[in-house]
Amino acid sequence: LSGLTLTTATLAQSTFATITGTVTDPGGAAIPDAIITVVQTGTNYRYEAKTNSEGQYTVPYLRDGTFQLTAAAQGFQEFKVENIILTGRDIR
Repeated sequence: LSGLTLTTATLAQSTFATITGTVTDPGGAAIPDAIITVVQTGTNYRYEAKTNSEGQYTVPYLRDGTFQLTAAAQGFQEFKVENIILTGRDIR
């Protein structure tokens, strides 16, 4: 069964944070058109993005809080990261 590999980085601009990363298969090949869903757990507010042809994505303008990120692509097992804590102006 194939799965997704996800790398993320968190960046800050102004008072907002950004989650950015790359989705790849177990062999390291980029997964285009994967759906990235980021949910702020305190409010259930959802942000969505789609990976580009190189498997890269960016979810900008996130407010302070705790988030859950899910990556989903056809033919692959869903990948989930929980308890991503972001604070405006953090650089990670």
